Amino acid sequence: MGWFVASILIPLIAPVLGMLVLQRLPLPVSESEKHLLAPVKDGQLCWGSLAFCALAMYEIAVPGTEGPLVSGNTVHWLNGGFVFLLAASAVIAAGGAVFPTKIKAVRWNSWHKHYQALATSLVLTLLSGAAYSVLHYGLLKS
Repeated sequence: MGWFVASILIPLIAPVLGMLVLQRLPLPVSESEKHLLAPVKDGQLCWGSLAFCALAMYEIAVPGTEGPLVSGNTVHWLNGGFVFLLAASAVIAAGGAVFPTKIKAVRWNSWHKHYQALATSLVLTLLSGAAYSVLHYGLLKS
């Protein structure tokens, strides 16, 4: 459980927790710039996804003391999946920096239309974090 908290959970919630602290400070910025969505609204979660993918590919390539985590064709499929997630995450992370979204109040049932980079980064990050966790804990080993 400690690995999961330190390697997956903290990198994902740290920006929002940091913003909670920054909201309390008298910073010379508007309130919308101190909104809890500010650190993640433009796909910044994908930077975590990039790290998860890179670490997973490292774990596949460099066997630990227990031997290889996966073998045979599974290695190729896993590496291909992580490369795909890594590339998609890189595009969203970079695109969000170039095309930022304004923070505005939106209806709950249509938030994903306004915050498309956030929605996509949530999906990619959850996929890469879950896949990395499954790989790390050896749940694919036969």
